[in-house]
Amino acid sequence: MRNFLIVVAYILAVPACVFGTLFTAMWLSLDTHEFGRWDPRYLLLIYGTQVEELGLMDPIAGSVEYRGRAQDGTAPAYAYVTYKTKSMPQQVIDTYGTRCRTIQLAARRLPDEAQKLRLACECGGVELTIEAERSGDATNVAIGGWEFE
Repeated sequence: MRNFLIVVAYILAVPACVFGTLFTAMWLSLDTHEFGRWDPRYLLLIYGTQVEELGLMDPIAGSVEYRGRAQDGTAPAYAYVTYKTKSMPQQVIDTYGTRCRTIQLAARRLPDEAQKLRLACECGGVELTIEAERSGDATNVAIGGWEFE
């Protein structure tokens, strides 16, 4: 009887592991869903990227959303965060310009689009864009880009 239970356990365990691995891989590949800092995808897709190194600037509670995609073949990894802050757009762009230079990225202003201020930070295999746009009494901030390394 004991041997029978061991065989049944193996018969059930192998497919469960295969399906579990496939489910986890599909779950990680979904880059269109937002996730928070305590989601396991944060550790796998955002942690250690330049987006995380730049940090957040006084985010309004509950407004932070991350998206990311791991490197796939020759396609680079992608990390993206959006949040709201009470700071003014010019202050946001100036602060992130300083932060980019602090982590050895070249910062340059991009042409403004309507009410949106934009900044590009680049170096080697990293291309980040920071956007700040005032909406009501808050500023919408978006930081995202490619990591080719």
